[in-house]
Amino acid sequence: MNINFGKFERNLPIATLIEIAIQRNEGLLSNSGALSVKTGKFTCDASPDDKFIVDDEITHSLVDWGKVNHPISTEKV
Repeated sequence: MNINFGKFERNLPIATLIEIAIQRNEGLLSNSGALSVKTGKFTCDASPDDKFIVDDEITHSLVDWGKVNHPISTEKV
């Protein structure tokens, strides 16, 4: 089996990742400045049990933790 991954980058700054996504027509900047993407037919295929949110000093008291919103530490991100 011959697998070619092509060029890849790692540990890029967020601004660079957003710029690359926009250049590749993979997303647009929303009115708020956030990157907005359309995932197509795969939008609802993810299991609710696969949703993780970083549990830090900002999100800890704001998120409704439970069956759907699972905490993950900043060390694991």
